[in-house]
Amino acid sequence: MNETDGIDGLAAGVSMIGLIAYLVIVFVQGRYNVAVLLAVVLGSLLAYLWHNINPAKFFMGNTGSMALGVLFGILAMYTNTPLFLPLLLLIPMLESGSVIIQLAYKKTHHGKKLFISTPFHHHFEALG
Repeated sequence: MNETDGIDGLAAGVSMIGLIAYLVIVFVQGRYNVAVLLAVVLGSLLAYLWHNINPAKFFMGNTGSMALGVLFGILAMYTNTPLFLPLLLLIPMLESGSVIIQLAYKKTHHGKKLFISTPFHHHFEALG
């Protein structure tokens, strides 16, 4: 989740989608205390996005993005849905994969870059 974070609020938006899905899962499983926690986290992310409307003034940083990543890991184990996690976090996985691909490409192609910039969302920003 850390590589997805930036001044554009991508980590918060992607996390909200995943947290809504986990909110449904824990509610169906009858774990209402966890559902309340997820509702609070969703509310805080919504407030973060609302107060960081374009032009963005701040980013979440390591504390927030790593906390969200850990929360998703804990939710996957707690709800016994670890194979569901890659579907929910496809964008952060692509972001991390783009960094790995860029580094491997630079090592094997004498410093040339495959993407303009990584993580992947910065490549799209550079393209316009």
